[in-house]
Amino acid sequence: MDRYRRPSQSSYARGTWWLAHGIELIGAVGGFVSGMLLLMLAIAIAPNSDLGWLPWVMTLVGGLSLRAVIRRQLPKR
Repeated sequence: MDRYRRPSQSSYARGTWWLAHGIELIGAVGGFVSGMLLLMLAIAIAPNSDLGWLPWVMTLVGGLSLRAVIRRQLPKR
């Protein structure tokens, strides 16, 4: 059983790997920013609300949702 892969066959060397993770990072940053905006809006509407967790949840949602979209679009090898 030969487990060695050439560097060109490594997932790190493929552009699609970098593209997918870059877009996942963009989704996470976008989710955090939108979570912060929602938090500011919620604090303006209800100052006593405890929604400090909202930006972190939106970070996960943003990153994972764009990851799911990208996985459908990229070709599988």
